[in-house]
Amino acid sequence: MSIKSKKGTAFFERGSWYHRTQYYDENRNIKYSKKGGYKAEEDAERGYQAHKETFIREKGLYERTRVEDREMDFKKYLQKWLDGQEHLGGGTKNVYQYTLDKISEEMGAIPLCAINEVYLNKLIHNISQKKSSYGLKLYELFSISLSEAFLEGKISDNVMAGVIRPMFG
Repeated sequence: MSIKSKKGTAFFERGSWYHRTQYYDENRNIKYSKKGGYKAEEDAERGYQAHKETFIREKGLYERTRVEDREMDFKKYLQKWLDGQEHLGGGTKNVYQYTLDKISEEMGAIPLCAINEVYLNKLIHNISQKKSSYGLKLYELFSISLSEAFLEGKISDNVMAGVIRPMFG
């Protein structure tokens, strides 16, 4: 027998208080469950409220990460990002564009969500062999654009954390 809370979010079952939960599975579908073991109705209610706040934040992140972002090619992402940077000075933007054009052939077709520090270090190293300043500019371009991609939820990890900043000169 189950007893419902006055607020309707907690319920008593099998000797303890429970609340309903929602979560995303690996296919980004919402699944439902319950969490129990609370000794008091108020504890279950507080647990529910904390869970609800977490789920709302997670839901917002998933909604911002559109399908086209998950499937976007890394090279196309960088170009789209660079094209949208109106706050960059013309000279800086041109240098980033020139550097991106120089490494573009080596980038291949890799999805944005699949990039990692090994791949980025390799690209930076390869362009640094041509000219050390190119490596530094590519590092800057990756750092700024991928930090933004991470904050927007387009990539799940801050991949730049393990990327080595090239020396200039």
